[in-house]
Amino acid sequence: MSGVPGAPGGPQGSLEDLDDVVERLGDVGDSLRTTCTALYNAMRDATAELKPDGIELQFGVKLGGEMGVPFVAKGTSEANFSIKLTWAPDNV
Repeated sequence: MSGVPGAPGGPQGSLEDLDDVVERLGDVGDSLRTTCTALYNAMRDATAELKPDGIELQFGVKLGGEMGVPFVAKGTSEANFSIKLTWAPDNV
């Protein structure tokens, strides 16, 4: 476990530092949930006249970071999404 703070051969830090990182990742999850809900609601409202049978939102998030003393010293993120509207043949 060389990448875990406080583990033998790992970066210097404490388990409290690791707990802080885990808590921050939970915050990222909360932000993603809020963003996805807002995006879905916006697409539903924007496509109301088109009356699709389904709206599919796909997204990807890439998070990276480097541990430092005493916390994440450098962080990166990337995000992308795509939207797919579907109609059943009966409703076209």
